[in-house]
Amino acid sequence: TLIRTNLVVGGCMIAITGIFYVLFYLPRYSKRYRLEKRGRTLSAGAAELREETLRMVSTIKQFSQERIHVEEQRIADHSNLSCEAELAFDRLTHDFVHPSFKYYLFPGM
Repeated sequence: TLIRTNLVVGGCMIAITGIFYVLFYLPRYSKRYRLEKRGRTLSAGAAELREETLRMVSTIKQFSQERIHVEEQRIADHSNLSCEAELAFDRLTHDFVHPSFKYYLFPGM
């Protein structure tokens, strides 16, 4: 109905919305997909590592070097936390920017 009322304003709103979608949503969507896939891979790997560790506790105690395993666990935890932090930030920006764009586009015209 806005296009029927004022063709220029309606056309500008459609163009701005399209540009915003291409510049903001498409890159965010692909990034979120990659992050979610990486998170699933990390959590599957962590679950597998826990199961293997529980099955091989006696062997690990007999032959392990504690420093190496602690360092590997620290690296895995850091990778998992960084993935979760990036996903949380992506959700935050999406949930904040999307409504803001919709609410400020119309008064801006």
